[in-house]
Amino acid sequence: CDLEALGVMDRGAALRVSLRDTAVYRPLCHGNGKPKKLRVLARHELGLLIQQPGEEHHPVDDARAAMYLYLKYRQQWDHAIQRS
Repeated sequence: CDLEALGVMDRGAALRVSLRDTAVYRPLCHGNGKPKKLRVLARHELGLLIQQPGEEHHPVDDARAAMYLYLKYRQQWDHAIQRS
């Protein structure tokens, strides 16, 4: 979780306040549960190219891609959160 990496919030706290994390939402992970990289999700799920080799990393692009992924899966994702 990016917030955990920043020391702002641990994963448990993030789940309690209903944050959405592409690294833990099973439909966006590999079959073994390991998270897919955001750049892979952005390309395969959205057709967006972010974090390209040799190019500068743009955190705003990462945030947009994460939000677009959430919006794409919003109903299913929110339903999964409510069931857990």
